[in-house]
Amino acid sequence: TLIALIISIIVMLILAAVSINIIINQGIITKSQTATDTHQVAAEKEAINIGYSEYLTKKYNGKTNPTLTIADENATVTGNEENGWTITYANGNVYKLSKDGGIEGPTNNGGGTTVGWTDNGDGTFTKGAITLSIGDYVAYDATKDENGNTVATTSYTSYSEENASADKNDGRSSGYTSDQVFKLNKDDGTANYTGGWRVLGVNNGQLQLISADIIGSDSGGDTSGSNKNYYLKGPKGYTDGPGELNAIAGMYGQGKGATGARSINVDDVNKITGYDPSNTGDGKPFRSGTISEYNNKVTYYWDGTARPYYEYGEGASKKSGKLSGDHNTSFDWYDGSSWQSSAKSTTATPSARKKITDLTSNNYEYYPTTLTDSSSGDTKGIAKTRKEWEVLFKDTSSKYYWLASSYVDCTSYYAYFGVRGVCSEHVLHGMFYSNNFSGYNSKVGVRPVVSLKSDVQIEKTETNDGSILEKACIIK
Repeated sequence: TLIALIISIIVMLILAAVSINIIINQGIITKSQTATDTHQVAAEKEAINIGYSEYLTKKYNGKTNPTLTIADENATVTGNEENGWTITYANGNVYKLSKDGGIEGPTNNGGGTTVGWTDNGDGTFTKGAITLSIGDYVAYDATKDENGNTVATTSYTSYSEENASADKNDGRSSGYTSDQVFKLNKDDGTANYTGGWRVLGVNNGQLQLISADIIGSDSGGDTSGSNKNYYLKGPKGYTDGPGELNAIAGMYGQGKGATGARSINVDDVNKITGYDPSNTGDGKPFRSGTISEYNNKVTYYWDGTARPYYEYGEGASKKSGKLSGDHNTSFDWYDGSSWQSSAKSTTATPSARKKITDLTSNNYEYYPTTLTDSSSGDTKGIAKTRKEWEVLFKDTSSKYYWLASSYVDCTSYYAYFGVRGVCSEHVLHGMFYSNNFSGYNSKVGVRPVVSLKSDVQIEKTETNDGSILEKACIIK
């Protein structure tokens, strides 16, 4: 009996040792915790999306300065629409929500210390023993999830203004005359987009990838050849364009290792180029001393003549004049929540002007190759020999793309409202005029930016250095 007991104890110890070994080597505890964290993040993001949808509903119903609220007592919201919101959960998860609905994060996942990527400030990014550079290719597959299954959302429809009026996509629209459909997969189930993904930068410890080429609609818009494009048009194109661009791009953020995706915006470009519109190198803002000076506040009036009167500046610096562009019957503008229209006054005179509105000009444009970048010894800015230029501006003479960033440009001709873009190596804009919104449309491509988890593991060797698509780095 004693011998049998001893043998039983030995067998139990062996089984315990084997079990512990399995748990450690197979990562059961780690995998269980990862599954829990993944579920928690998904639930938190869903709550943020619901809160944002409710916010938009309040806004579209005419409520002034609606509040973003998250239906979770563990969530704290700070910020505003102009600068975006920060949502902090009691467990330490922190998310960034842009005014257009793009979600980045979480950082500090689970309340622990994020082991993320470090921006080295020289166009390289490091995590552990791995260093990547801007422009390196990464073998990211937007069509397959963590388990190798086809992702849940494989198409997105950007509705025409008419169809969106039935509250499709929360009423957002491209403003174009037709629905424009984007497909993630071809009919045979393979990836519809095969241009590859390249390293763009790091944000909150998360590696950012950008589509190597532009993406366009598969039906309803411009689907010609390899240079497919996406139309934005009229008032809805201006107000809803950035949101629709982020929604289209969001479809590409479901793949293995990703936390989400959004459209590239002008802040992404400016971060890489180092451009500051409030100080263009001489301590002065863009178009200094003119009506369209960056951050310049302009007041418009009717004064009894065929064209509106404008005035800006104070004291001895005050300047004024008449718009040279024709406004036959009205002056139209966006006040931050809805479109407004002021009919030409029948009572205003030069001495008794009738105020229309105040607008602040925040437009600018520039060629990155003309900037000064002393940190790299490159006196021509983002030169064509550098990866930064290659990723953002190569081939843009023929393939333009949208930036999910809107602007107002006050000029002596018209007041312009537009959505920014990149074309011909140039950070530029698409325009909608203050007196004829419905008659103007633009078509250029979409470029998604995918965020990878801060703890994502990248495989890179000397022979697989990520310099070309065929040698792309692997997501483990």
